[in-house]
Amino acid sequence: MAKWLSHHGCNVTVSQFPSGGREVGQAIQDRATELGADLVVMGAYGHARMIQTVLGGTTRTMMEQTDLPLMLAH
Repeated sequence: MAKWLSHHGCNVTVSQFPSGGREVGQAIQDRATELGADLVVMGAYGHARMIQTVLGGTTRTMMEQTDLPLMLAH
């Protein structure tokens, strides 16, 4: 995705960082805010509905937030 976005003129930064014990969706939002990101691009992988319902999920957390534009790829 980064290569495709770069090819189309976007300034792309790919990074990895520890969550520090926070929920992953919240860690992604915090990091994007720290970096002043204009867009979060992430993979969206489904899990069984029962597991998703009980445990929630990073994809759901990111889709429910309204502060950052989100591009999902599957």
